[in-house]
Parts: sequence; structure tokens; C-alpha cells
Amino acid sequence: MGYPNLRAEMARMNPKIEIKDIMKVTGKSRAGVSNNLNGKGAFSVAESLAIRNAYFPELSIDYLFAPDEIVNDADTE
Repeated sequence: MGYPNLRAEMARMNPKIEIKDIMKVTGKSRAGVSNNLNGKGAFSVAESLAIRNAYFPELSIDYLFAPDEIVNDADTE
């Protein structure tokens, strides 16, 4: 389960939010964050809240952390 909306919002920010920024707020390693963003793991609720609160306070958790399957299904409707 990847997080396409989170990745898109990271790229939209100016300056861009990078993996190292997510590492700072989650305490995860570079590999851990990268794995989560690529669907090889999942952020915990606490990590998700930390990311949202630090960088995207105006966006909902549901939107930011919607998995690939939900985002892709919405695109085909």
C-alpha cells in the first residue's frame, strides 16, 4: 500500500518535502520511509499524524494516506 496523495503533496510543496523531512518527524530511517512511500510498509497512526501536522495541517488524514487501491479506484469512476 503506497500513498500516492502524500507523494503528490510532497512534490507540490515549495520547497518540496523530501524523505529526509519525513524522517525527522517520524524517527524512521531513510529506508523505512522509502519503503512506506513505495507500499512496502505502512506509517503508524502516530507517524501519519506527525507528518500531517508538520507539513500538511490543512489536509485530511483520509486524503493524505489513502492507499493506492482507493486512489486508483476513484480515478476509474
